[in-house]
Amino acid sequence: MAINLDDYTCEFCGRPCKNLVYAAFVCDDPECLEKARIARGGPGGHMKRKAEGKPIIPEGLEEVAEELKRKEMQRTGRRVPPMTEIDVKAFVKKKPVLFISFVLTVCSFAINPTLDAFGNIRYKVLGILFIFMAAMAGLKACGVFESVANGLANRTNSTRKLALVLVALPYFVSMGITNDVALLVFVPLSITILMSMGLERIMIPVLALQTLAVNVGCMITPFGNPHNLFVFTEYDLSVLDVTLAVLPYMAVGTVLLALVMMTIKDDPIPRKPDYVRGEYSKVHLWASFAIFAMGVLTVLGFLPYWACVVVALAVVLVIAWRDLLDVNYGLILTFVCLFIFTSNITSWETLANALADIIAIDPLTVTALVSQVTCNLPATVLLNGFTDDWYGLLVGSDVGGFGGPIASMASLITLEAYSNAKPGTSRKYLRYFLGLSILMFVLLIATHVVLMQFGIGTA
Repeated sequence: MAINLDDYTCEFCGRPCKNLVYAAFVCDDPECLEKARIARGGPGGHMKRKAEGKPIIPEGLEEVAEELKRKEMQRTGRRVPPMTEIDVKAFVKKKPVLFISFVLTVCSFAINPTLDAFGNIRYKVLGILFIFMAAMAGLKACGVFESVANGLANRTNSTRKLALVLVALPYFVSMGITNDVALLVFVPLSITILMSMGLERIMIPVLALQTLAVNVGCMITPFGNPHNLFVFTEYDLSVLDVTLAVLPYMAVGTVLLALVMMTIKDDPIPRKPDYVRGEYSKVHLWASFAIFAMGVLTVLGFLPYWACVVVALAVVLVIAWRDLLDVNYGLILTFVCLFIFTSNITSWETLANALADIIAIDPLTVTALVSQVTCNLPATVLLNGFTDDWYGLLVGSDVGGFGGPIASMASLITLEAYSNAKPGTSRKYLRYFLGLSILMFVLLIATHVVLMQFGIGTA
């Protein structure tokens, strides 16, 4: 479909159309351009339309957008793909974590060519993820996050203060609702705030610090993360046991977070977010809050996860079935792949026998190192059969959440969200995040070495 701007008039003043920007036909008057930007929902991109639950590209302009894309490809000399051709390269760029996880999973069947690994998928983790993502989809459709973003923006006057608020919230909240859930809540919120305020330049440090912050904060409670809960119940520990064991490591991690926070330039906030809240159903809003509350109760162990999944699915289907389209199924599939991969590689008998001898040397360090390959939850469950040192397993899995990209599955949540918000720039985020994460890992291992000199570091 060819587009001729002469056939259109400016949507704001009625003069001849000169541009197609911000998903609107406009003239070249700066005032009309600004109106188009505000109507679109800010420079972050389609915030208003997304908050209203509408398609990103307005109805009737899909063909126009496709035509402009094809003309640009022709102009730059790139091959123009057929409309129905699947762009594998674009998929890999948009979902790099899922693609890599899938490849690793397929390769792992060379070690264990059976279907046994499917029995080790943590369906409870997947169910809880679905519950919270369904709740988040509903809250986003009702404009809740955008309202919170507007409130926070009007209470801060500098970029560093705003960053501090965005990092401190998940740090403390993760102590009660787990690190994964804290990121599912606050990463989308932070992206919304930063993009609506034109602060994309601090998005990478804020999201990276949030990811590290939840892994530091969640250490302190038995239910702050799944591996803490596993050790807590397996060894019948008290809350004080857990708190005292991880307190020195949490203190060191918190200091590092504070120091890195100071490197964020303390500039004045350029503008308040341009936000116009769309219409929403109160039933939809309260149903979404109820699903979220159900998820919290499931994490705390008061409700069975399978029942909550069924109820959440039923509620969404009845009240707002379109919310299911906004659930991040790619993230769920990534978790499935990683569960299968870790199960397959840990079924290698030679590897298992070697671990029994190695872990006896230093359970904490070994747990932390194994977490770099299998992530900390599978590492905790795996190594539990080779030691009775609960301290080494508990602290080692917490420390092991830092370092590599799959050391903690919580880091995948942020990477996935950032990749969706800023396609094609995942490497830039990974370089920054991994630099800090590896530094945190080294400092916490060093803390363990120092504590060992004082006789602290064993059960």
